[in-house]
Parts: sequence; structure tokens; C-alpha cells
Amino acid sequence: MKSSNINDPMRAALKHFALAVTAGAGLALGCARAAAPPNDNFADAIALPEDSGSLTGYTTIDATFQVDEPVCIYAEATNTVWFKWTCTTNGAFTISTRGSTNPSAGEWDAVLGIYTGGALATLTAVPPTPQDSGAEESVNIAVSAGTTYYIQLAGDSGAPPQEATNIMLNWSWVPSGLVVDISDAIGPLIDGGLHINNVVGMGNAGRLVGKVSTYWNSHGFTVPLDLNGNTLEVNSGGGNEPFGAHGAISGAGALILDTVWDHRITVDATNSYSGTTLVRRGWVQLANPAGQTALLGTITVGGSDKARLVWSASNQLADASDVTLVRSGSQLDLAGSSDTINDLYLVAGTSVQTGALGVLKVAHLFINGVEQPEVAYIAGDGYVLGSGYIEVGASGPPVIGDPPATPINPIPALASTTANPAFLTKLEWDDCALASSYDVYFWLASAPDLIPGTDPPTATVSLSEYTLPAALISVTDYKWQVVAHNGIGNTPSEVWTFTTMDRRDISGEIAINTVVGAGNTGRLIGTATTGWWSGGFSVPLNLNENTLQIASGGGNPMNASGPIFGNGVVQVHAGGVGVLYITGSVGNTYTGTSVLYSGPVSLGKSSGNALCGTLTVQNTPSGNFPGMGNVIWTAADQISDTSDVSLVTSGAWLNLAGFTDTIAGLSLAAGTYVATGTGGVLTVSTLTVNGEVMGPGTYTVANSTFVFGTGSVVVPGGTAFDTWAAANAGGQSADLDFDHDGISNGVEYFMGATGSTFTPNPPVVTTAGVMTVTWPRDPTAVATFKVQVSDNLIDTDWTDILPSDPSIDETNPNQVTYTLPGGAPRKFCRLVVITP
Repeated sequence: MKSSNINDPMRAALKHFALAVTAGAGLALGCARAAAPPNDNFADAIALPEDSGSLTGYTTIDATFQVDEPVCIYAEATNTVWFKWTCTTNGAFTISTRGSTNPSAGEWDAVLGIYTGGALATLTAVPPTPQDSGAEESVNIAVSAGTTYYIQLAGDSGAPPQEATNIMLNWSWVPSGLVVDISDAIGPLIDGGLHINNVVGMGNAGRLVGKVSTYWNSHGFTVPLDLNGNTLEVNSGGGNEPFGAHGAISGAGALILDTVWDHRITVDATNSYSGTTLVRRGWVQLANPAGQTALLGTITVGGSDKARLVWSASNQLADASDVTLVRSGSQLDLAGSSDTINDLYLVAGTSVQTGALGVLKVAHLFINGVEQPEVAYIAGDGYVLGSGYIEVGASGPPVIGDPPATPINPIPALASTTANPAFLTKLEWDDCALASSYDVYFWLASAPDLIPGTDPPTATVSLSEYTLPAALISVTDYKWQVVAHNGIGNTPSEVWTFTTMDRRDISGEIAINTVVGAGNTGRLIGTATTGWWSGGFSVPLNLNENTLQIASGGGNPMNASGPIFGNGVVQVHAGGVGVLYITGSVGNTYTGTSVLYSGPVSLGKSSGNALCGTLTVQNTPSGNFPGMGNVIWTAADQISDTSDVSLVTSGAWLNLAGFTDTIAGLSLAAGTYVATGTGGVLTVSTLTVNGEVMGPGTYTVANSTFVFGTGSVVVPGGTAFDTWAAANAGGQSADLDFDHDGISNGVEYFMGATGSTFTPNPPVVTTAGVMTVTWPRDPTAVATFKVQVSDNLIDTDWTDILPSDPSIDETNPNQVTYTLPGGAPRKFCRLVVITP
């Protein structure tokens, strides 16, 4: 077996050299477009030189996609490169992209495929590839001697997909038939756990020499494991599926299963371990063939939160096991199967869902610590749901001599008006004691009533729920009735009624466009959150005194283009790397408060405001993403003129991007700032910086630490000239020349000039021998003026001509005309403006 130690000094030196060569090549290219990577094509796949090792220095930048090339998970993943490895002896091969970097120096989000075959058109994928299991890929496959395996890599996360600036490959090979000692202390941890298949190797068995936790993104394990007196924790993290304990577990020790409530860990190996089992939280699916034990030992359900065990077939627990449900809401769900255990301990709020005629046989039953009599317990006895039973000791099955109990407690509740047809998928009622099945009658209240025994039922079900075949109609009255059956008789419920609400009344995490429907207006009846996968919304929304959360999840592009109105709260949370856009042709008019937790958020309403109310901008990180907390203008006037805006967390900023806007108040905490771009102006009635109230004036990069760019933040309250100068002259004084065109700022203000472009001097006009000069005048400019004349342009030789002189004509409010004296010598004249 060939192998190389990826940690030895020589390999580290080679790795450093490869990185240096790659960096040098980039410098040599300058601004020219880089060539495709050397392993862009399948035929040029780079061979991994050893059975175990590490390789770096390659990239996907400018990589292409070939004709007949297999799709690596996503059609967008076209920036593919190729590697290959040839197996010498049967065994297990592991390869990982962990450590690869993207252009932002973060972990490259890769997709990976492994194939066999000699040509692109005939390649066969090797399971479990192609795959996209997370930011980095790590895969373990069984390999055969003499076979060459082709490794295809591309980038995920977007269109175009993410590029790799440096690919890091680590691979290893082990022969089949080994027993591999593993623990968290000595294994290569990934996010707090082991990728057990990769560490042990396919065809091998694992033996615990310390506590072992599964890596949450590994999908579980399939190799056999010997507990060896230690603890195995099978943890799916945030509920990643499919996730399973698929390898047979043996030896003495402890098994811990941990997931979230609405996801599952599947146990489908025939296990033989002894010791303790803890289902800490979540949903564990017992999926062995009937009679092959999944869980053994002393079993505790609900250690840190509610948990449930769900049967897929009979006899999933060891007959000698004691089972304790310790957390309210925890449940055993037999799903119609049968099983036998030793003792069962239940506490308040726990239950056994038998499903359709499921049976759990126990030697002893304890409820809240008190042993119960040896009888059969059925629905209605307090802890049993479904039409089956719990058989205690030698009691035998229940003797049913009565018809079932009356169905009660319908969901939706009797006369309910809060059932939203966008979310209502089933009708439910309490399990009925002694019931073996139920007939359901369901009809429009406007239609004739259905009569049990005369009309056929809408459906017959074994559980106390009926799944609706289609979405219901908005604002419509419905009736329904349930008849419980057993071998003795039938018991009907009363006729229940409910009225559906308008589906446009929304709350919860939803795809708003889909739920509300095109052409409709949504009204919040509780907190509504945009589904991060939904792309945003375009329908109008009435906050209706509630909260709208616009969340882009992990950075998915999101566009809130529907106009928002009413009073309430708007919360914006971009993923940190994905832009959240607030656009549309109709402005938002809501009142209340707005909170931006993280950005970037792009404001681009073409008419009206994007953000309204009292606005708070934070810089709150989201998961693996930085907060950024920036608001970017793509047009003028995006925030309501009456809004007070507070930047409260260091790193938060407003980016005017060269546009203008007016707001009521601006409060800047330490480390926050306003980026004006090229000439952008933000006018505020009040300005507070680090708790200090700033006076009227024009704040620029030259006189403040919180303004960036060539524009300004303006606090009105000075002269009319100050306001003009803020917008047109960078806030400079009247005697300076902001645009360097030879005409002072004060004269340009008097003449009504705008912007910072060249302003021409008026020419001398000669008519019938009379010479005049006419200056344009802004009649709203607050200033006085005079004309000065000189024979020689010497500073001390200028003579003032005041407006009362008949040579100055002010009869036209939009101009000033001066008539030069005739005869010699030649005269020079200029306009002098005095601003307040």
C-alpha cells in the first residue's frame, strides 16, 4: 500500500510552494483574462499521485463544461474541473474538499461527483455522488482494484456558481476488513463530530475507544460499530435528512439519538448492543424488517425536549427493555404495529399512539410513578391514542362490549372562523375509546345535509383525522360529521360547522405571492415571514398592526416589490451575502417602525418610499454570514421624509450612492457612517453623533469622521446660501470657487447656477455703440450686489457702482444689466455679491 503523511514537513513545504507558484502566476497575468485550468477537460484529469495525500493550488476560475459531460448535481454548475485516482487493492477511498477557498477567502461551496468509465458519454456515477452536502464535500466509497475513478468538482451557490480560488483535496485509502479504533478525541472532527463512514472506511468495522459523535452533515453511518464500553451520539444537527444509523451496533455502552421534532433519524440495522439508549429529542423512525431489533437496553425518550419513536414494522424494541417517557409531548407511535417490552413508564403529557389496532404488550405499566392494574388500556383511558391498546401483564386484549365513544373536539373547532384555506390540510378529532374506524361526512353548508346510513361517507379512515383532497374555498361555510365504528355498533358525532377565512389573511413563514394570489392584497393577522426560498413578494400587503419579516435566509436574492401599507412593524434580515431588494413602481406608505438587522438592502422604489416609520439599522451577524447592515440607494428619495433613522451597531452604514434624500432625524453610534458616493446629499432635521447633537451645517469628509465620499450630510438652519452651497458647492463658503471655473460660489448662487459644472461669464454686448453686460439672477437668492469697474485690473483700482446708479438696470427680476461708460479709457467690470 502506498501512502503519504499529509502532515509531514516535506508535504507542507510542497503545499506552500504550490500556493506561491499559483499566486505568482496570477501576478504575471496582470489584467489579462486567465486561461482555463489545466484540468478543465475530462481528458486532462490530474492524477492523484498516491493512495493517501493532499493536493492544492488548483482553481475553477474560467473552467468550462464539455459536450456529453455529466451534470454534477445542478445544471448551473458548469465551472467543472477533473481529477482521477486508480485503485490498486480493494478497499475504501475517502476524499474531501475541506479547506478550499472562494474569492472572499471563505470556504468554497463545492459540488462533487465520482465516476467510472473511459469516456464522458459513458461515465457512471458512483453513489453517494454526485452530491452537494454542505460548504465542503466529504465522501467515502468502496473501491475495486484496477479501477480508475474520475472526480468532477464544480461550484455551488448561485448562478453563476461560486468559483474556487484554491482547491484543497485531501484523500485517503484503506484496505477492506479492518477494525478501526475511533473517538472524538483522536478523529478528524468536522463541526464537532466524525464523518464515521469516512473515518472507519467502507468494508471495515469501527470500535469506539472514547465518545463518538456523528458529523451533522454526514447523513449518519452504514459501517458496523462496537460501542466497546463507550458512548455513540447520533446527532443530525438542525434536522438534516436523510440521516440514519444504518450500521449494526454491538457491544456494551450508551446510544444517544438527537434530532429536531419534525425531522427524523432512521434506525434500520439489526442491533445487538446492551446498556442504555437515550432519545434526547426529535423523531426517531424504527425501520427494521419485522422482528429485527432496532433499540435495546434501558430506553429513555425525551431527555432534553419532546421526542417520539415511530414504528415501521413490528418488534423494533428488545423484549427485555424498560422504556421511560420523561418529557411532556413525548410519544411512542406504533403506527398499527405490535411490540413487546418489559416495563413502561409514562408521565403527564406523554402518550402511546397505537394507530390502527396497534398493540404494545408490557410486563408492568407505571403512570407518574404509580404502578397500574393488569388490564388492557385503550383510547379514552388517558394515555392511549388510536384504535389499538396497551396490554399489561396477563390481562389479554380488551373485551369490547360497547359501541365506541362519541367523537368530540373537532379541529377546526365548532363554529370556527379562523381556518385559513391556504394552510388547512386535514380535519381532526379526539381518538374515541373502543373505535376501530371512522366514517367521515364532509360537505358545503349550502348543499343538502349528508345523512349517515343513507348517504355514502366521504371517506373511511382508521385514525382520527381526514386529509382533505384539495384546498378549501375562501370565506365559505362547511359542515362535517364523524361516525365511530367497532364490532358492536356505531356512534355519530354532532354535525360540526366552520367558516374558512379569507386566504389573503396571512401569518407564519410562507411564500406570500402563492398564498395571497396574484391580483389580491394580503392582510397580516399575525407575524408573517417571507419564505427564504420564495424570492420575495409582489402583492400589496396591509400590516394591520402586525409584523412583516422579510428574510432572505442564507443569502438568497429576495425582492420585496409589493407596496406595504397600514400600521405595524417591518423587519428586514438579509443573509449577509445576498442582496435584499425593496423595489417596485408603487411606494410603501406604512407607518410604525422598521428594523434592518443585516444587509445589504438595496432601495430602488421608482416612485415613493421604500422604508418608512422609525428606522433602526443594526449590524447583526446571521449564521456564518457577517451582518454588514448597509442600506444602499439606487434612486433618490427612498426613505420617508418624516422618518427618524438610527444606526445603532458599529459597522452599520447608509450608502446614498450619489443620490439625495431627506429624513427627519439621523442618529449615528460609534463606528457607523454615511457613504454619500459621488455628490450624494442626505438632508436631516436633526443629527446626533455618538450621543452629541450636532448644529446646523454641512458635514463632509473634510470636516467629519462619519461621512465618506464627495457628498454631504446637511442639517438646515443656516442661511439660504448655506442650503444652496450644501447641494451645489460642497458646503464651501461664498468667496471660494468649488468647481474651479473662475466664478466664486457666491456669484454662482446669485446667478441661480446649480450643480458643480462650468458656469460661463456673460459677454459684453454692443448695440448702437452702447456696451452692456447682463448677469442672470435668481430672484429667490438672499444677497446684495454691486458692480465694480477698473481701468487696469489692479486690485486697489476698482470703483464700486451701487445698484442705485442709473447704469444698473434691475427692472427684470431675473437679471441685472450694467451699461458701461462710453469713450476712453477701456473699462473692465465685474459683479460682486455679498451673502448674509
